[in-house]
Amino acid sequence: MPEPPCSLIRNPKSLAPLTTVLLLDYSRFWLNNQPKLDDQSNPKRHVMPEETRGRIIAGAYQNLIRQGYEATSVKDIAREAGVPPGLIHYYFTSKEDLLVAAIRYGCNQVIPMREVPSSLTLGEAFTLVKTHLSTHRGFYRLLFEMIGASFHHEHIAQEMRDFIGEQRAAVEHLVRDVPTTHGSSEAAASALPSVIWGAVMGILFQDLLDPAFETEAAIDALARMLLEEPRR
Repeated sequence: MPEPPCSLIRNPKSLAPLTTVLLLDYSRFWLNNQPKLDDQSNPKRHVMPEETRGRIIAGAYQNLIRQGYEATSVKDIAREAGVPPGLIHYYFTSKEDLLVAAIRYGCNQVIPMREVPSSLTLGEAFTLVKTHLSTHRGFYRLLFEMIGASFHHEHIAQEMRDFIGEQRAAVEHLVRDVPTTHGSSEAAASALPSVIWGAVMGILFQDLLDPAFETEAAIDALARMLLEEPRR
């Protein structure tokens, strides 16, 4: 059963500060140019020691957040994991499988809780977002890279759709604190989690791209817009 994606908004008390295979001896082998690893001839292919598989995934994640998607090679991952490069092809049918496993691993490391605690408010969640970005910038950079890759790889796209859907569900739990006007339609209220999630991701994206961007001021402004009582 596939492991579900995680949510960006989790219990702040639960935060915790995330490959190696048959490869020709190229001096550099770019992960994003790696061909399909689709040899299914070995019946033992998917009978894998979890420890080795975990080392491969962790090595992939560490390299991806440190060097980025474009600059990470299979050799880098193998070196990080301490395994022969040929094992990546043995353990993973395709590079997309490895990337999906790495982003799941990172999500579980960065936000280990599975459920949004009932006591967490939207205001607390905005404070958490500010802490999160400063502590886990590499994870969010990788997340945006995977969103870009999803336009070219359906397997990654499906994982991102699942991820975003779960994000919206988490935000939906928090919007109980948002004041509403008497004229608000049911459709507008149901769309609010998507609006909030999109706004937060837009702020995070600007923060990663622009060193001069006033991230905390933007998050505070968004929180005020949502949490202050509507003017009559």
